[in-house]
Amino acid sequence: MNIYLAKWIQKPVENQGHAYWIRKTFEVAELPQEANLFCAAAGFYEVYINGQPADPERVLTPAPGQYDKFVEYTVYPVAHLLKPGKNVIVFLLGNGFYNCWEKDYSNLDHAPFRDFPKVMAYIETENTVLVKTDGTWKSAPSGVVFNSLRHGEFYDANKETPGVHEPGTDDSAWEEIKLCHPPGGIIKPEQGHPCKVHQKIDPVGKKVFPFGRIIYDFGVNIAGWCELTFTAPPGTTIYLEYGEMVRDNGDVEREFIHFLDNSSVFQEDRFTVGPSGRLENVHARFTWYGFRYVRMRAEHPDIKIEKIQACVIHNSFREIGSYSSSDSTLNALLTLTKRSYESNFMGIPTDCPHREKNGWTGDVQLACETGLFLYNAETDYGHFLDCVIGTQRPNGHLPCIAPSGVWGYNWGCGPAWDMVLFVLPYQIYRFTGNKEYIERYYPNMERYLDFCAQMEQDDGLLYNGLGDWCPVEHFRMTKAVITSTGCYYDMAKKMVFFAGLLGKAEDQKRYQKLSARIREAFRKAFFKEDGIVGDDTWTALGCAVFFGFADEAEAPVIAKRLVEKVRANEHKVDFGILGAKYVPHVLAWHGYADDALKLFTQPEYPGWGNWVKLGATTLWETWSGLWSRNHIMFGDIPNWCMEHLGGIRLDGGDLTWSPVFVNGLDRFECSCEIPEKGTVTVKWERKKSGVIKAEIALTGTLSCKCRLNSIAENISGNTKRTYNIRKVLS
Repeated sequence: MNIYLAKWIQKPVENQGHAYWIRKTFEVAELPQEANLFCAAAGFYEVYINGQPADPERVLTPAPGQYDKFVEYTVYPVAHLLKPGKNVIVFLLGNGFYNCWEKDYSNLDHAPFRDFPKVMAYIETENTVLVKTDGTWKSAPSGVVFNSLRHGEFYDANKETPGVHEPGTDDSAWEEIKLCHPPGGIIKPEQGHPCKVHQKIDPVGKKVFPFGRIIYDFGVNIAGWCELTFTAPPGTTIYLEYGEMVRDNGDVEREFIHFLDNSSVFQEDRFTVGPSGRLENVHARFTWYGFRYVRMRAEHPDIKIEKIQACVIHNSFREIGSYSSSDSTLNALLTLTKRSYESNFMGIPTDCPHREKNGWTGDVQLACETGLFLYNAETDYGHFLDCVIGTQRPNGHLPCIAPSGVWGYNWGCGPAWDMVLFVLPYQIYRFTGNKEYIERYYPNMERYLDFCAQMEQDDGLLYNGLGDWCPVEHFRMTKAVITSTGCYYDMAKKMVFFAGLLGKAEDQKRYQKLSARIREAFRKAFFKEDGIVGDDTWTALGCAVFFGFADEAEAPVIAKRLVEKVRANEHKVDFGILGAKYVPHVLAWHGYADDALKLFTQPEYPGWGNWVKLGATTLWETWSGLWSRNHIMFGDIPNWCMEHLGGIRLDGGDLTWSPVFVNGLDRFECSCEIPEKGTVTVKWERKKSGVIKAEIALTGTLSCKCRLNSIAENISGNTKRTYNIRKVLS
């Protein structure tokens, strides 16, 4: 995008919730064979040419960013929308993350980049610029009289300006637009996949209450909005209030997701009918909601609802992996995880789609392997990494959310969250072989480890950070110094690897010394006799083995102590979001995959299987189900299944196959596409004779090291192999 071809423009307004149309008419003497609309914006926007959207599938464009550090632009092919003679281009600008004008939970209302939404755009053909943003554009009110990222959106058809999309409309009385300063960040191409509506769901249940209230149940928890068609007397308003749960009487319960928001308006749409007495396919435009249930309130008894549907929205990445098994609970957990992952990817990966919508870095790093197994989300993570880097302070300090304005630096951050800067580039490399992100962010990683060195205490340990967040009982949470120092060590080890990968020999030696020093400090502080580590919690034991603090002879002893605790607790979980990742992997590595599977599937409280038993359709924030019921931070299960049960191990895009045949399953199969290489499909089944029939199939240029009991062979190309424990059948 040529930033010198157009100017940044905006419409300052007294009522910051009101969205305005901005438009420009222009002449096309001869229809071009090719014409592209280049558009950069801060805030959300919709753009139309001659009444037609530039891309009818996109919603919530562009993805949120750290606007004072970077702004992404989008290119739309628009030649098919042009016509000879007079044309009109129209933008509708929404606030989004850029202008959180109301009191905001994460203080985005005080963000240093905050301003009225703004746009810079032009249409370019082979040899000319047809139209560009400058001071000659005009503005007029739209029917969107209120739009707020976390609170909702109101539409009043009576406030709509007529003829907006008609080239012949006389806009001489419209207000001239204002030239404005750019958001401050560099302009760069769009990285991730745009948000789109992927599914429309009809209600599966409906309950009518007095005084015009109707509760609609859409069957599953999703992120998105409702689309509505209805008729009513002119001036009538319909209210939609979104929630995840219902009370015993069937009414919508919203307190558990509203408690961080101080506004009386929360997750709410309002649609007011104009003179026509009808609104068709009306929905929010500049925010989204997390919900299963919607409470509709109507001001008038003579309202006829013709249609109400829940629109499922998320980034339009493609699904590339999946699994199925003989255990229905394990299968259900894949569905729950996918729905939570998708619900929490709206331009950026988020913690929840309702009360916060924040890019919590801990949630992202814990679920990224699941994401890379199931979706082609590499570029979407690339966009988020730019957001993370945009928040980094000169001394290396990171906040716990990205984008961020002023919040998250003094609470919520810490190594287990901040390590997203290391984990995402590492996992992208491991899954794809692409080291671009390692090279790009290497200096930022150096600065962060320098920051950690400043935060070390005299004993060489790190004490800052939230620790094993959302355990079963908060007062028994593993000490944060254990998990924070464990993550510090992991980041130092990754830097050893990164330095070697990039040929930085001196750096590699320096980080080898750092990692050795951290390891020694951890062992001195926390290793005790009989496999006890730290406070002897599940997470402490898992952390010691997961990150490699234990020597070869010590790890099995610690793992045995861990599994004994798991069995004594009848496979009911006793950890938070960090232990939920460490413990199952450590169990599987040391021969206790059966016990890890039981952790996932046992139906009693607390545990994942209990969520399934209680009818969850997404992963919850807490084991009890209080607060949010659509979080991804407990979502490592598909990664665990693909890696251990499926045996798919990736290292720089190279594939090793070594499945674990657990006693708790009779069948397991999975498939995963390795970008630009091919697809691996794995199946195994336990026969009545007790023999395991295992099969692997490769497509494309994939090669694989098969390590199956005593079998060790390499296969490649479009190949299929079937094994009978130790004997090749075909």
